[in-house]
Amino acid sequence: LLRGEDTVAVEMPFTQRRLEAAVSRAAGLGQVAQPAGRRQQASPQLRANALHILIVEDNATNRRVAGLLLTKLGHSCDFAADAKEGILRASNLRYDVILMDLQMPDMDGYEATTRIRMGGPNAATPVIALTAHAGAEEREACIRAGMGGFVAKPINLGVLTSALQSVLMQARA
Repeated sequence: LLRGEDTVAVEMPFTQRRLEAAVSRAAGLGQVAQPAGRRQQASPQLRANALHILIVEDNATNRRVAGLLLTKLGHSCDFAADAKEGILRASNLRYDVILMDLQMPDMDGYEATTRIRMGGPNAATPVIALTAHAGAEEREACIRAGMGGFVAKPINLGVLTSALQSVLMQARA
């Protein structure tokens, strides 16, 4: 986990509690509250500008890190463990933003985004790509698939915040 130029280590053996503490230190956010169930929510004082975000990511650790960071920023998160589940969730519930992993085993994020764009409550919802490959070719493919933002992994809090702001400004324009 990176915070600026510093590295924050997760002590071994790797546990959920240690991961949450490391994410909290990396983000400079203090103590992380224990979320319950499949949805994480922030405290009432942070909810005024809260977004409802769907995180579509096949890696459980990446889902957890993204959810913890977004929750600490005041947003609520729902999770999908693969593209098909993401499409299903997006067809049943309106989200403010969707974070979409590009490389998943059953279907890639490009195809999932294309299917979400075909109709339903999230046909126009901003989608931000999550990927370990941050090259120009991936960026162009994201745009072709209808994604409005791009965040490289490991997720950096500042980059994620900027991407959220950028796609929301584009959506409102």
